[in-house]
Amino acid sequence: MRRINEKTQGAKVVAVSDINQEVAGRLAERIGAEFFATGEALIQSPNIDAIVVTSWDPTHEKYVLEAIRNDKFVFCEKPLAVELEGCRRIVDAEIAKGRKLVQVGFMRRYDRGYEGLKSAIDSKEFGDVIMLHCTHRNPQVDDSYNTPMAVENTAVHEVDVLRWLLQEDFVSAQVILPRKQTRHTHKDLHDPQIIILETASGIHIDLEVFVNCQFGYDINCKVVCEDGEIGLTDPSYVSVRSKGKDYTEISPVRSTARLQTKPLSWPVCSALKRLL
Repeated sequence: MRRINEKTQGAKVVAVSDINQEVAGRLAERIGAEFFATGEALIQSPNIDAIVVTSWDPTHEKYVLEAIRNDKFVFCEKPLAVELEGCRRIVDAEIAKGRKLVQVGFMRRYDRGYEGLKSAIDSKEFGDVIMLHCTHRNPQVDDSYNTPMAVENTAVHEVDVLRWLLQEDFVSAQVILPRKQTRHTHKDLHDPQIIILETASGIHIDLEVFVNCQFGYDINCKVVCEDGEIGLTDPSYVSVRSKGKDYTEISPVRSTARLQTKPLSWPVCSALKRLL
């Protein structure tokens, strides 16, 4: 709500609804917004132009469908729905409405690093893509996060962005649950998990999902091509291995800021050692 009100030009939060009505009511009062007891009532209000759905995953479908019925633009956090049939109902409803009203919260295709990856892939400078090695790691999750959410909430980002990167559909998918698990997991979560995808042209993708890695939020994507490897670093920039070289683009502004505020990180130290 702060980001919309203070950072997004031309937008203002004018209504709030949440299952925790006491907290939502206080927040609405604090920002001068109207509180609604149900999401449906909020969506139906004539004073609302657009909806942002950030509620519990199983409720996404009903709120998005209600927004379409009321001809309201809707931004829905991923997942759009928790089942394939629910996503199809939303797509069919939007098609029947005859307007593009729905947007899903996939942001990686707008990240600098992924844009750099796509540019390098599309240029064919390193030949055709052969395979991808990806990781999606989180420091920790709470007990409400369970085994299916590793795909529905976490790997869904890679499912979206890799299809965009390669401009191909997937033809097969497999989830492997390793026998060895981290001691930091709980009884309802198998962690880590390995997901294997194959695209229509035969590109192999392996994705590690490890949501209790403890050390931080860590996103990696290594694209192995015929004549080199392109990868994310940071992940704002792209690293390249080709023709006997290993190099990474560096932002002088960000590097200066880091040197002033904290010790050199391990990747920077490693890069300095290689240079020396």
